Amino acid sequence: RHFEEIKETKGSSEAFDGYRILVHSMKGLAATVGIVPLAGPAKILEFAAKDKNLDEVVSLHPIFIKEWNSYREKLKGVFDIGKEEIIEKKPGNANICYKLSRIILMSLYNMDIDTADMSVKKLKEFTFGEEADAYLPAVEAAVVDLDESAAKSALQEMLNVLKLQETKDHE
Repeated sequence: RHFEEIKETKGSSEAFDGYRILVHSMKGLAATVGIVPLAGPAKILEFAAKDKNLDEVVSLHPIFIKEWNSYREKLKGVFDIGKEEIIEKKPGNANICYKLSRIILMSLYNMDIDTADMSVKKLKEFTFGEEADAYLPAVEAAVVDLDESAAKSALQEMLNVLKLQETKDHE
């Protein structure tokens, strides 16, 4: 979201500040778990945002995010990352989906990644029907990518399907 704001506003101070805070957090997380190949570029992006260097942020961000996301695959099996739990799904409804959607979106907005991840995990405990469930991977990917607008779009589509289903059920 912050990267998109920087591009859209051609580098407003507020967009740079939000982005700087985000990459600072990512740098700290990468350094904490010892992933130096991520911490270094995050530091470069943090300083570029501090200096309001639009060209540097725009050119390095896609490479950094691609590398950041690659660690999900690289760390499969470590710390139980990527370990799929077999959970018997409970039937869900539009109300449950709506409430969890709001939590996910607010968490992304506030950069509360842990709550967003937990809420996606909770959402995946339910089944909303084949058509609505098809949006779950897009929601999960958007949260992993910290992409608030993609999450909002996928969740809205999911809710639209559920509203249609409820309308048909009441006819």
